[in-house]
Amino acid sequence: MQSARAAVAPGVPAYLVTRPTPGSRDVDRDGLRARLNRAVNGQRVCVLLAPAGYGKTSALTAWAGGEDRAVAWLTLTEPDHHPEHLARGLAAAVAELARSVRGPHGVLVVDDIHFAGAMAARAVLRPFVEDPPHGIHLVLAGRSDPGIGLPRLLAGGEVAVLDAGDLSFTPEEVQEVGRTLGAPLSTDQAAALQTLTGGWPVAVRLALMAASPNELPVDLVPSSQIPNLPEYLFESVLAELPHTLAEFVLQACVCDWLTATLADELLDRSDGAALLEGAVAAGLPIERRESPASEPVYRWHPLMAASGRALLQRRDPHRLRALEGRAAQALASTDPVEAAGHALKARDPALASALVRSQWLAAVLRGDSALVEELCGRLPVPYSDDPEILAIRAACLRNSGEPERAGELARRVRDTVPAGAEPGMVDLTLSLARMFVIDTGAELAAEAARARSLLADIPGVSGPLRACALLLVGWTELRLRNPRSAIPVLREATASCRAEGLDDLAGRARANESFALAFGGDFRGAQAHMGTAAPEQGTAAWRRADGAIEWFTTGWIRFWTGDAVAATDAFQRAADQGGGLVSYADLARCWLADAAVDTADPARIERARPELDLVADTTIQGLPWPVYKGVARAGLAMVQGRPEVAAGLLDEVITGDPQLPAANVLAAQVYWQCGEAAKALALTAGLGGELPRYLRAGAVVIEALAAHRRGERDRAHDLVEQALAACAPEELVRPFLLRDPDLTGLLAEHPAWGTHHEELVATCLARRAGGTGDHAVGVLTARERQILSQLPTTMTTEEIAAELHITTNTLKTHLKSVYRKLGVANRREAVAALRRPVRP
Repeated sequence: MQSARAAVAPGVPAYLVTRPTPGSRDVDRDGLRARLNRAVNGQRVCVLLAPAGYGKTSALTAWAGGEDRAVAWLTLTEPDHHPEHLARGLAAAVAELARSVRGPHGVLVVDDIHFAGAMAARAVLRPFVEDPPHGIHLVLAGRSDPGIGLPRLLAGGEVAVLDAGDLSFTPEEVQEVGRTLGAPLSTDQAAALQTLTGGWPVAVRLALMAASPNELPVDLVPSSQIPNLPEYLFESVLAELPHTLAEFVLQACVCDWLTATLADELLDRSDGAALLEGAVAAGLPIERRESPASEPVYRWHPLMAASGRALLQRRDPHRLRALEGRAAQALASTDPVEAAGHALKARDPALASALVRSQWLAAVLRGDSALVEELCGRLPVPYSDDPEILAIRAACLRNSGEPERAGELARRVRDTVPAGAEPGMVDLTLSLARMFVIDTGAELAAEAARARSLLADIPGVSGPLRACALLLVGWTELRLRNPRSAIPVLREATASCRAEGLDDLAGRARANESFALAFGGDFRGAQAHMGTAAPEQGTAAWRRADGAIEWFTTGWIRFWTGDAVAATDAFQRAADQGGGLVSYADLARCWLADAAVDTADPARIERARPELDLVADTTIQGLPWPVYKGVARAGLAMVQGRPEVAAGLLDEVITGDPQLPAANVLAAQVYWQCGEAAKALALTAGLGGELPRYLRAGAVVIEALAAHRRGERDRAHDLVEQALAACAPEELVRPFLLRDPDLTGLLAEHPAWGTHHEELVATCLARRAGGTGDHAVGVLTARERQILSQLPTTMTTEEIAAELHITTNTLKTHLKSVYRKLGVANRREAVAALRRPVRP
């Protein structure tokens, strides 16, 4: 079942974004197709609202087949009443549309919108409908409006609504259905059946299938008078089918979605594929969806499935319970949440509890904490009081933003677990769950170490649980800013998840490893690890609960290498992706402000400022949000010319904690620019340890400026050379873009003092010249800037020309233009122009 349930995004199986295949016995409904065309083309939103059985999906499938535009599809299911789950599905469907050869400007069909429920509709679906991605027309279908703001859309003339009256069969269509099903009707018979059923498509089809050849079911009464009409008709239909197919259909209705493999496992058969195709050929209400590179997926019509289960419950309740249990076993590895639901229907809470305990971590890491917590809440006593279940619920509640309830359950766990017992699987579950509940860094580090020890010491920890546990431990180490510890664990997690078929979680582990490499200073390694297309893949298909980590990693690299404009763009992409409680989206919001400060672009700064309001004000799961927000706000105040405010903001949050090296370096730079040299140097002196090169260089530049200010010329240049040596392997320039006029002079003098990095010095001087805002420097061409950056070096004119691969005469021509634009007479005066103070 794994391949058939291949995901296009975590938690979004491919078949949910696959358009159903038209049925071989569907009839052409030209009138309905025309109404749909008018509705979709006339308004930006088209809504089909009708009870089950009115052929909404069939009508849209037939309509989409005749569209020239790209049409993407998303079928909602029960889990979509959780906002995060629904948001992932919508993002995946939009990405599928964007991958169309005809581009993203097309139509998105969202089927079964009633499954969204009020909460998810309010939080996700309604905002999506009100402001869909540019160029997309929306078609929504469901039994009822979950709360998409339909009255407002109607008042604004933005929506067209089709209802049961539009979808009901006409007498002529009833007659056509009879022909396709081999039960031809006269005009009078078709009109009579249309009247009896009200044109209800599912009732018409089942009535005709239940009839003997050429015999109208005259005893059928109007559907409004028989609430269980589908069940009544379904039982009649079964009587007309071959016995083997009838028995198969009745029992296979236990699962709404089926593949041949699942059908065989469920019913202990080997002919599931032939029987499913037989159901389609017989004209039963069942959809067939092709799944590339895997077996087709079939979906019973909801009324069909419900009728089958009701009939089986009446005929053989023990068989129904047994089938629910087999469904739970068959789905355990591919869809544990659905499997646990089947186990509860089978009245087997022990199996449901075991499924939760063994599979919870994968679901939580995919962002389905609310789903897992809801499932735990359905377990009866004593299973609901089990310490593992309580701990899992606590983790889920914390991830869902309910710390008080999470804390209460965590305390119950501590009171329940006996002390002094030999460590076992229970301890591992409790340790893994606690890593979602603990906030302080020291406690979290201790728990991560304990989990690693338990993984090594407890025999038999394998399969998906071990793979997911490794991912959680590696991710936790990264949250604690320990890239050296995180990298090997994440690497093992990637391999283990892939071996277990958890490809989406393998992707998450690999993406986190990319950031660990970047955080540790291996920018080139991180970029190679991500691949050139990684950011685009992240925004298209990566799970929302973790945010767009690839974009964050890209922004991190661009920020510290000195490309602030590209950094703000990447961080904005990560922030826009959204995410869970401790996702990279919130980290991106903080560093977006820092990058915007580096650009000194008022528009970017103003766009970044409100993003900080979305970030938490307390430390959560080891992430010190007050520190990150405080540093960002201090930078914003500093660039606005309010140094006292900036320094005060830093005083409130900066303690010199060595576990926050990036924040400390950034804070030291802000302190320095605010005139608080002593505080800046206290931070750089307290960094200690083996800092990544990009952070060490930033601290050393401040120390070099302090030495220069004290008149220690040789010491200052020695420190500049150390910083250059740290920056050269990755070609970093940001440490040398600090807004301090003395730094320009120090760099300009450095080649004469002696350096192994003349080219990097020239690059840094050129970048500083371009950032001064000086009009004369600003009008230089790219080639002239390149030449200007070489002038402070010890190279002769001939050597500069050779370095730039131009002739000496061409160089002299460019030099004349440079001197004229700068208003200087010679090389010495041009170098002096580079030393002009950098405007703050």
